[in-house]
Amino acid sequence: MTKIIILEGISTSGKSLLQNFLKNYFEKNGKKVASVDEKEGLNALLDKQNRSLTKSLGVLKSLILNYTSQNYDYIIFDRFHISHNGTLKDSNFEDFDEIEYLLKKFDSKIIYLHVDNSKIIQRIRTVLETTRKNSCFEEFFRSRIIPGCNTLEEENQKIFSFYSLRADQHIKDINKTKLPCLKIDVSDIIKKEEYTNIFIQALDFLEN
Repeated sequence: MTKIIILEGISTSGKSLLQNFLKNYFEKNGKKVASVDEKEGLNALLDKQNRSLTKSLGVLKSLILNYTSQNYDYIIFDRFHISHNGTLKDSNFEDFDEIEYLLKKFDSKIIYLHVDNSKIIQRIRTVLETTRKNSCFEEFFRSRIIPGCNTLEEENQKIFSFYSLRADQHIKDINKTKLPCLKIDVSDIIKKEEYTNIFIQALDFLEN
């Protein structure tokens, strides 16, 4: 039976890295794995003028039905309904009950990579100077998060406001989900090699 794994957390928390670790592990053990990029779900919300709960629910439901019909052993989503609720202004987590009901059918589990609010600014700055330098993330960051800022202080205020708001919403929704969820603190973990222990924790949670 297909199993669904959902990775949640703010940008730079290591979701894509953990997704690759898990995909490689399962495939080496003979499993068929779908690794679904966050863009497949979140692109529906990029157009602020046409965002809606109805559109969001439709996209999420279609993703579940499409991928589960292809006989994968594991489907790993980089962001899903928790991120959608954090992006929509007028939604509540209870609005996603239908999605949670569908997810429960496929033994779905959530792994939440948590970054403490006090570490957000330093983390974003470090990543932009190293692993995400000249990347799509840097382009998004400069065009969507800090446009119009004239000082480093203004930039830091916008960084904190943007990401701490999402992190706080994630925590609220993690506490409401009906799905099994593992919260891992990655506040002080950035380098790839440091994620080995995170992978081990995640795998133990998924296989037990």
